[in-house]
Amino acid sequence: MKKSLVKVLIVLGIGAVLLGAVAWYNQSKLQAGSKAIRIVMIVDAEAGDVTILDKTIRTDAETLGELLDEMEAKKWVDLELSGEKTDAFGRFIVGVDDYVTEDSAAGPWWLYDSETNPDCKSAGYCSGIDQAPIYDKDLFTFTFTSSFE
Repeated sequence: MKKSLVKVLIVLGIGAVLLGAVAWYNQSKLQAGSKAIRIVMIVDAEAGDVTILDKTIRTDAETLGELLDEMEAKKWVDLELSGEKTDAFGRFIVGVDDYVTEDSAAGPWWLYDSETNPDCKSAGYCSGIDQAPIYDKDLFTFTFTSSFE
């Protein structure tokens, strides 16, 4: 009888450990962020577009600027921004990794757009990164280009 009781207690102990591990795993997934935002960064090269980043990021950021700050903090990209969050249009992207605007009059520049973000769609353009709210399942495409087409 004692051997049966010991076996039952061992099985219950293992079950409790497994339940705890599953609960911890699920909690860590929830803390990763409530929104999944896809960021694509493309360099418009003469030979064709070169994708330098295509990543879906889980975040709780409220704006695109906050998400880009998170990406830089995690070392997914090396950003060079100009301006301040409190400026009328907020900050703008000058460089991503090795692709930097050297001449702001002639370009190339970092432009971005979204075909899924409701605010960008309704306005016909995306506002500055610090004013652009982000929503679950948004897709933002950044392009380093000398053309506004």
